Amino acid sequence: MQELYLQRKRKRGLVGVIVVIPSHNEENIHKVVEKVEREIQPSKIIISNDRYGKGKGWAVRQGINLVNKKGLCVIIDGDGDIDPEEIHKLLPYIYEYDAIIGRKRIRDLPLKRKVVSLISRFVIKLMFRIPTGDTQTGLKIYWNPPDFQTDGFAYDVEMLRKCKRIKEVFINVTISKGASKIWKTVKELICLWFQR
Repeated sequence: MQELYLQRKRKRGLVGVIVVIPSHNEENIHKVVEKVEREIQPSKIIISNDRYGKGKGWAVRQGINLVNKKGLCVIIDGDGDIDPEEIHKLLPYIYEYDAIIGRKRIRDLPLKRKVVSLISRFVIKLMFRIPTGDTQTGLKIYWNPPDFQTDGFAYDVEMLRKCKRIKEVFINVTISKGASKIWKTVKELICLWFQR
């Protein structure tokens, strides 16, 4: 059974903002939580731990389902590759867009990861017509997060294709994982496309 940690309601900071942190038994999750608290002081922080490998999308959905979906929801990965202070780069756009998403700079990626990322981005634009360059970076903010059914990494695409106004913001990302996750995402995207 998944483990969830529900932060006590705060009386200051970004009132009404929920932060959902999907995790797969991440060792340094407490550091991410502490930094999120310091940086934006949200109303609630929810850690959704996918300890049995059901999928990142599954973990995000469990976290979102614990709270009222009407409002502002920040989703940030629990592996520490994205510093929570990067959230500040997205916040200026929250009143203009349905979704604000972080975007990695291709030039900062290792060569193998760069090639796979370019292929992945091309496939997503071709198949789903989402007007973004990077759907898979692990930092996003949604107004009223849309429903989705995908349990794996491709959940981002299912959510974003339901948003009308999307803003991309370049953020700094530390790459600690290889390219295998992206190939798995591409396979999930093909399945998602056939389910349309």
